[in-house]
Amino acid sequence: MSALIIQPVGIVPYPQRHNFWRVIQAGIFDWIHEENDTRTRLTVDVGFGSDLTSTPWGVWNILPPCDTDYVQPAIAHDFLYCTHLFPKEYADAFFWELMVACETPTWKRELLYQSVLRYGHSSYESGPERQKFNSNYMLTTTGGACDERD
Repeated sequence: MSALIIQPVGIVPYPQRHNFWRVIQAGIFDWIHEENDTRTRLTVDVGFGSDLTSTPWGVWNILPPCDTDYVQPAIAHDFLYCTHLFPKEYADAFFWELMVACETPTWKRELLYQSVLRYGHSSYESGPERQKFNSNYMLTTTGGACDERD
């Protein structure tokens, strides 16, 4: 399998919430399944909220949440955790493939991937509930209704 970023996500920080980002330009990601010559296309919609990587602040000096080496894969991964479009194992595998596509250094890729494999279960399980909160937060903090999302 392999992955491609067809259109990168555009993001801006939420001014009222530390280390939280809002998608302002939809992103398109393809997951290519060579074994049966098919593709899965993922679109991360405008308005989606993400903390990028959920790394503890104590390791931000080596793995900052907004590192361009893995920002795009992290947003796609968060989106999959929040929507449950794929089982966790597939979401994690897609995260790996997108990091390969972004040429994320091997040591970072391995560390981030092992982290989601080992510690991502609660984030995956709580994903849909967190997304409800994030959507409500966006609507109340942007001062509008659907104008920010349409």
